[in-house]
Amino acid sequence: MKVLGPAGLSPHMKQVLYVEKKIDEKYGSVFTKPRSRKPVKREALLMIERRTGKKVGTI
Repeated sequence: MKVLGPAGLSPHMKQVLYVEKKIDEKYGSVFTKPRSRKPVKREALLMIERRTGKKVGTI
């Protein structure tokens, strides 16, 4: 199944958004208290980095 993200985003950003969403679903509000989404983004980038073995971006 192909995951469709918001139009106009690069494939990298689509992947980051998709992994962020998966982390939100898995861990609930652990990372997303009333604060920003940066902890979720950090975790998403680390997960992608672990899976691919490449540094994928900055927070």
